[in-house]
Amino acid sequence: MQERKNQAFVADILGSEQISRTGDSDAAAALRRVTGITLVDGKFIYVRGLGERYSSTQLNGAAVPSPDPTRTVIPLDLFPSSIIESLSVQKSYSASMPAHFAGGNVDVRLKTIPTDFVFNMKGKLGGNTNNFDDGLTYNGGSDDWYGKDDGTRAAPNDLTQLWNDFSSINDLSQEDNRQIAAQLNRDYDPISESIDPNTGLDITLGNKIDFDDFRLGFLSAISYDNKWEVSEGYEGQDYTKGTDGKWSLVRGFDEVDTTEHSVRFSGMLSLGLEYMRDHRLDFTSLILHDTRDQVSDKRGNTNNVLLSDGLRIRDSEIIYEEREMISNQLRGTHNLNDWWGLGVDWFYSNARSNRYAPGNIETRYIIQDGYNGRPKQTVYLTTLMKAH
Repeated sequence: MQERKNQAFVADILGSEQISRTGDSDAAAALRRVTGITLVDGKFIYVRGLGERYSSTQLNGAAVPSPDPTRTVIPLDLFPSSIIESLSVQKSYSASMPAHFAGGNVDVRLKTIPTDFVFNMKGKLGGNTNNFDDGLTYNGGSDDWYGKDDGTRAAPNDLTQLWNDFSSINDLSQEDNRQIAAQLNRDYDPISESIDPNTGLDITLGNKIDFDDFRLGFLSAISYDNKWEVSEGYEGQDYTKGTDGKWSLVRGFDEVDTTEHSVRFSGMLSLGLEYMRDHRLDFTSLILHDTRDQVSDKRGNTNNVLLSDGLRIRDSEIIYEEREMISNQLRGTHNLNDWWGLGVDWFYSNARSNRYAPGNIETRYIIQDGYNGRPKQTVYLTTLMKAH
């Protein structure tokens, strides 16, 4: 409250005590209670209804990249509330803000020296009603349970060597192209099987030690979330009305089965050293990892002019992405009482984000009558996309 009163600009601040009273489990859930804040997809924060282009996120006052390179905001549900010292939402510009400030800024301030011994452990178990039915999976890898590809989806060594040598694929011979294509993983057929329940685990441990004029403290936190979401729907686009008055699908999908498997984990270690409450050094190391693995199987009709109107097709799509952010920060605060009460604040921040998206593939089949009236599937178009 005192910090909010002293602000020369419009800002809302949530302290750790206020967050603990409301029982919010992460930073995104806590920020829903701030006026003018919109929560998107349960993890992204927009200020005053403006999109992510006009919103920015800071960590302990330093700019950090988003683990998703297609966005400028950080998924705030990766920060458990037990490690948060305060959340500052600034809605107007000030001299301390970076030049790309537009609509609003969210500053996540993490704890380093807890006020007392801290040990919290929380487990999660759940799911949605569709999870009781079978979902779609495929032969991914043995490490999918914690959001890491074990190399099953990775590009073959010959293709990786071409990338490392900055060689053009257009210069390859037809035989070399065949050999590299044969090495690509093609086992992406959707499999219908039972889905595991959603699970999660959060652990926080911290303490402080006082000796003479010094205070030493640490805080560590680990969060893991494994979630499945099974859905069924349709994507209707064009319908036509027959002579009998009934509507029939010309172009679109009347059967859409989708299963999304998301794995998120985060880890943080903070160390703090304080001397007579006038000098303080803080070190924070943080890793955020978010993996999305989605399988879609669609059945419908197409009016592709190259084929024929109302042709029955089946599309399958695999989307796999690993997004990660690593941040290391060192901060210092010094009050020089013998020098007319001057103060010095400084920090060093090194943060980077990575995206790894192997094995994204789209396949189209033509469904036509086979022998003895049984349906026959013929591969019409296969588009394989590899990103490293």
